[in-house]
Amino acid sequence: VDEEHKTALVPFVEAIVPEVDVANGYLTINPPGGLIPGLS
Repeated sequence: VDEEHKTALVPFVEAIVPEVDVANGYLTINPPGGLIPGLS
């Protein structure tokens, strides 16, 4: 996690990124516990 910019690298696999909406410019993530520090 880049604390200054609040970014994190997330594996782009269906279990973690179940929804990608290219037309509307967003994706949904479902990170397992511990993947992103500060989230529980």
